[in-house]
Amino acid sequence: MKVTAVRAAWVFHTLLLLTVQSQNSFNLQEGGGASLLIDPNRLQFFDYESISLSCAGSDEAADWRVMKTDSSGSDRWETSTGSMIIKPAYVSHSGEYVCEDEGGNRSKSVNISITAADVILVSPALPVVEGEAVSLSCRRKGSPSNLPADFYKDGSLINTGHTGSVTIRSISASDGGFYKCSISGSQGESAESWLQVTAFIPPSSEETTPAFDPQTSQSPVFFFLRVSVLMMMMMMMMLVVGLLQCRKHRGCWEQLATERKK
Repeated sequence: MKVTAVRAAWVFHTLLLLTVQSQNSFNLQEGGGASLLIDPNRLQFFDYESISLSCAGSDEAADWRVMKTDSSGSDRWETSTGSMIIKPAYVSHSGEYVCEDEGGNRSKSVNISITAADVILVSPALPVVEGEAVSLSCRRKGSPSNLPADFYKDGSLINTGHTGSVTIRSISASDGGFYKCSISGSQGESAESWLQVTAFIPPSSEETTPAFDPQTSQSPVFFFLRVSVLMMMMMMMMLVVGLLQCRKHRGCWEQLATERKK
């Protein structure tokens, strides 16, 4: 019976280690990342405007924060939570913002510009996908937003928007670059902002058919199901070991009884 207890303890220890490793893998893969969202969705702002920044798509346990890199190149925490509101915005708020957790994991950075000048370019703050329609507009402080404006890409004139805006119907990778605008009639020019275009990846045929999903495999339901299966295996192995030992001892008793009858 001592051998049986040792075997059962070994089986239990092995399955317990497997369970702990599965739990650690589950926790690590569920951490996920975050993206910095800006509202309004643009990179340039007039001073005294209101700007909202938030870390979206993050796990609460990851403890994401909004961080800023200023003109001197130094980083500092801006909030103790995953969101912040700049109201009113000053030129000193300009800089590179990013979501970061205490472990040093970062989202993609976004460069925000707050200006005291008269003209800004309104362009998407986040990368756009190939094939999308993207609108650019030029705004002058304290004036209607439909003033005629010229738009430039990498320093070259690309279009004139007679109502203050232009639309790229189906944007491509070659449309990525630095954009700026100027209000016709020498009323001012905006700073440059980077427009990033990412490739469109169509869904493959494999993605349209049912298949093993890694995300599903890391769900709590799947994890507890796996633990239950491991526990059942442990119980079955202990039962088999017990039956073998019982059969062995039963055979010994039968042999001893036969010898006594003789």
